[in-house]
Amino acid sequence: MVSKATYALVLIICVALTSCNYFQEKSLPHITTLEPSQTQKIEKIAILPFVNETADAAISDILRLAFFSNLSVKGYTVVRLEEIDNRLKMAESDIDLTNIELADPFKLGKILKVDALIFGNVTKCGKIFVGVYSNVAVGAAIKLVEIQTGKTIWAAEHIEKTHAGSAPTSPFSIPKGVVNSVLNLRDKTFIDTADRLAKKFIAGIPKNPFNAGLEAEIVSIKGSGDSRTVTYRVQSGDTLYKIAGKFYSKSSRWREIKEANQNLLETDLQTDSSIIIPNIPIVDDIGDLNLHESGVKKVVYKLKWGDSLYKLASVLYDNGKEWEKIYEANRFAINETTDLTVGRVIILPMFTDEESKP
Repeated sequence: MVSKATYALVLIICVALTSCNYFQEKSLPHITTLEPSQTQKIEKIAILPFVNETADAAISDILRLAFFSNLSVKGYTVVRLEEIDNRLKMAESDIDLTNIELADPFKLGKILKVDALIFGNVTKCGKIFVGVYSNVAVGAAIKLVEIQTGKTIWAAEHIEKTHAGSAPTSPFSIPKGVVNSVLNLRDKTFIDTADRLAKKFIAGIPKNPFNAGLEAEIVSIKGSGDSRTVTYRVQSGDTLYKIAGKFYSKSSRWREIKEANQNLLETDLQTDSSIIIPNIPIVDDIGDLNLHESGVKKVVYKLKWGDSLYKLASVLYDNGKEWEKIYEANRFAINETTDLTVGRVIILPMFTDEESKP
């Protein structure tokens, strides 16, 4: 006879399994090195086998595969992992595969026929599973190395954490079918955490500027020198009032936009038409902190090689964790946090406590 307590426990587990509530940290990797290549055009990248510093034998392969699956969004040619491993095995008489992080990057690059290498160290793999409750932490340190000079041109480290489900408190047994579902949920939570970690790292890796399409940009900078102007491609549902809020944090400034566009009427706003945005500073160097003193609320900035939301927030607000402020200001132009292309023009709020005002 199955007790009421057992039924209650099974019900709790089933609810947890079907709801799949995940609690994820919104932190981003800390970039420890950022020095763009000065000697070569990087087109082809190889992801070397990751060094595993944890007790979990599978995590290094899982994270490396996640990197491979996501890196192509940056516009580079990524060599297949099987091809990398086969070439390294053929060259094992010249390369110590047990200490690959100490190998000569130039030699590795020539063996693998690439322009740059990704080295990875898995630094943490923590898993706590109690019933359907999961507490997973996966950490790594990753670097991108140019083969010609052996110089690290990008490096970052991060620990990604996930809390999922809820922990049952009853000692009663769980039916076998539910146990199998719990195990599947555990695997999914673990793999999802590793995949999310890889995506956050890759978001900080600069896109290939030679293969980064800039077509149909929503915000653009036209002209050169002192004659530069900011233009905006009208989006569906836009009004002058809304556009002024985006660029000035003060919707009442819509008249400035109207006057800059030859007495543009509200009814003339057609989706995808281009209009001038006047009186907004164009910043070439985000380190120009004098803008804070001038009372400017928002500026526009063209992304450079190596920029990330975390880096921009670190410079603007002295706190990289405030990156979401920049992301929120550009949701109309950026689909994801990874959607940062060299040359893209974005809006930078100058203060973290800024609110749009009518």
